[in-house]
Amino acid sequence: QIDLENSKNSGLIQVQTLLKDIDGISFVNFNEKDIVRHDLVKYIIKAYSQNEFKTD
Repeated sequence: QIDLENSKNSGLIQVQTLLKDIDGISFVNFNEKDIVRHDLVKYIIKAYSQNEFKTD
């Protein structure tokens, strides 16, 4: 799960790059459309992704 403000520094992205060519290892990427929890969770995640008042 990547929920860091600057996802470029995420260890998960580094791992995907390092391990992408190893047989038996795969990665699945999800977005807000894949969330199957309560609809409010979708709205909250969408609001955060569109937030123009992000802090540094």
